[in-house]
Amino acid sequence: QVPFLATEIARCVVFVFVLCLRMHVARLATSVLVLEVLLSFLLFHNSGQSWVVFRCSLLPSLDRVAGTSASSLSSGVRRSAKIRQRRQQRRALETDARIAEPPAPTVPVAMLGGDDEAWLGQQVTVIVTTSPARSDPELDLLWTTFSSLSLAGLGSAPKVLVCDHFSVGEAVRGGEHRGVRSAEQIERYEARLRALQEADWAADVEVLRLEHWHGFALACQRGLALVRTPLVCVVQHDLAFVRPLDFRPVAEVLLSGGDAEQPVNCVSFCKPRMANYRDRTLSRFRLEIGGPVEWPSSCGRTASLSRLPQFLDCTHLARSAWYRGLFGVPLLHGEALSTGQFTEDNLGQFMLARAKLLPGVKDGAAASEGVLDMVAEWGCWLWGLALEPPIFHLDGRVFLSSEERLERGIPSKHFRYLLAEAATAAEES
Repeated sequence: QVPFLATEIARCVVFVFVLCLRMHVARLATSVLVLEVLLSFLLFHNSGQSWVVFRCSLLPSLDRVAGTSASSLSSGVRRSAKIRQRRQQRRALETDARIAEPPAPTVPVAMLGGDDEAWLGQQVTVIVTTSPARSDPELDLLWTTFSSLSLAGLGSAPKVLVCDHFSVGEAVRGGEHRGVRSAEQIERYEARLRALQEADWAADVEVLRLEHWHGFALACQRGLALVRTPLVCVVQHDLAFVRPLDFRPVAEVLLSGGDAEQPVNCVSFCKPRMANYRDRTLSRFRLEIGGPVEWPSSCGRTASLSRLPQFLDCTHLARSAWYRGLFGVPLLHGEALSTGQFTEDNLGQFMLARAKLLPGVKDGAAASEGVLDMVAEWGCWLWGLALEPPIFHLDGRVFLSSEERLERGIPSKHFRYLLAEAATAAEES
């Protein structure tokens, strides 16, 4: 009879344990219930009661399990439904290009012309970095970015396209940060680069194809070797200008170098998510960057710039000589910019970590002491905090080819593809 009783007890314990797990009962409650079962068994064994009496003594515990489980199951179902709803919403945003982002305005992509553009063409070289994108082998993504340069008066500026190299490897999430992509992705990427050589609009683009994987930072370094102008504008292949931008005052301030206390070496341009950069920096890092500084220029217009305690990888205009000097210098953890890194993840974090050491604002100072120190040392600034962001992130991971847009029923006038459509119309006319 003892083996039979032991088997029954084991079944009861397993039943209670599995029931608790399935109904999402807390581990503590499960442990208490298991102890109750064991204590009941000991009482039964020592008192000589019948097995029926013992099983009846378990009923209150099992009833409590059922009640707790029902409550937990109810809340678990509601929680799972919310999770599924959020997951579906996130997938909808990712598939059709994140409709939560502000739409780009309907603007014709045409050359601004005039003296400003001719002057900028002599002072600025544009470097665009590219890598495999979802829309490969089509050129729409690059066409959009290059065409939008005219909104900043850079339509006639020298242009360099730096094409990073990728090796065939296992197609896993994050593989692009190790320099590997699937064979299919690389073939479509190569097809896009071949098509670029035959595109009329890219006739004035100097293409630099790297022989091995570099990553963004070192790709910029290679591109800088081809720059002959005092200023360089660095653009990632999925960051496009979406509204006219008065570039000349910013360029003139950079050429002047600012002043001794506040040098100006690099100016980044806002994306939509950076519109509240001042408030976010204050709340997250306790760093006050202060209000914008109005810099005069010889053209009679001013450049309104805000201090940056960190380097940002978004579209930026910088002094070419200063940019070249960033490489080979010990930065974050004593390491220089290296293969696979974004400049923001090394230099940007290095600057921010140092700025956070001195978050206080001295009497009469315009910003936190750490922010002022970083500006004095590196000279990084941000344009456009008080204005509509001039840069829009097309996002190469979700920018669809025309074939995929047709399959999904996404019109060409969808905001993510609007500039490419306008550029094509302007070219055909």
